[in-house]
Amino acid sequence: MAASLLLCALVTPYAVAVPPLPSLNAADEAEPTLSRFQSEDTPEIVLLGSSLTYRLLEDYFRPLRVRNLAIPGDSALTGLEIIASYPHVPQLVLIEANILNRIVNAKLVQRFSDQRRREFFVRPVQTALASMIAERPPAPPAPTPINPAVLDKLLNSAPEDHDNAAVIDWAADIFSKSDQDQTIRTNAKLLGAQVSALTQRGSHVYLYEMPSPEKIEKSHFATVTRAVAHEAVPNPDLWLQLSYPIDQLRFPDHHHLDERSALIVAKSIGRAIAQARPSIPKAAAD
Repeated sequence: MAASLLLCALVTPYAVAVPPLPSLNAADEAEPTLSRFQSEDTPEIVLLGSSLTYRLLEDYFRPLRVRNLAIPGDSALTGLEIIASYPHVPQLVLIEANILNRIVNAKLVQRFSDQRRREFFVRPVQTALASMIAERPPAPPAPTPINPAVLDKLLNSAPEDHDNAAVIDWAADIFSKSDQDQTIRTNAKLLGAQVSALTQRGSHVYLYEMPSPEKIEKSHFATVTRAVAHEAVPNPDLWLQLSYPIDQLRFPDHHHLDERSALIVAKSIGRAIAQARPSIPKAAAD
C-alpha cells in the first residue's frame, strides 16, 4: 500500500484534470464562475468583490473578456486569496473596495484554490475517492451571451424608479451605528498586502468603488471603509476614476444597482480601464 501511494504521489502532479470531491454541504457550494476559474485557463481580466459587483454581468463588458468572480455575501478578500493560489495570475485584476468588514472565507478558499497545492500524499487519495463517488457534473459552461441589441435597448430605456426610501433609511441608520472599524482596518491592511503581492507577480491591479444611495455613501460604515481602503492602497494611480450619470442610477433596495444601472456602471469601468491601460480595446467603452 505504501508503495502504491508513493507511485500515485509521483504520478499525480502530472495529471492536470483531477476530479474534485463533491461538497459535503450544499451551503459550501460557491458561484459557478469559481468552478469555471478553477477548471479553465487563467482569464486576462477578473472582477473581485461582493454582491455589489456580482450584478455586473460579464457581457456588460464586451468586447473585453472579463471573468466576474465577485461572491455575494462575501468580499474581494476571498477572491484575492483564491486567485493568488494559482501559479499564473490574471493580467488585470479589478477590486471592489466597498465591503471590508467580512473576513476571508476559508472554506471557499480551500475549495476553489489551486488543486496542485494540496498535500502531496493526500491528493492521490482524494483523486481516487472522487473517481469512485458518483460522477460529478463538469464545471458549469459559460452563460449564453446576451444579444447586444438587448443591451442597447436596456441602456437606452428610461430609468425605473423603485419604492426603496424606507429600506434606505433603515440601512443608513444601521450603517451609521456601525462599530466594525477595527475589523475594517485589519481587512484593509490585508487588502493592501494582497494588492502588493499580486503586483509583484505581474498583475496590473486597480481598485474601484461601486455607487450607493447618498445616505449610504455618507454613513459611518461607508466613510470609514473608504478612508482606510485608500490608506491601505495610497497610490491614486491604482484607483479607477469612474464617470457615470448619477441621476440615471437606480437601486431596487438599499445598496444594489438594478439591471440598467449595473450596465451603466460596467460601461464606466470599461472606459476607466481603457484609459488606465491603453492596450485595452477602446471599443469596450462604446
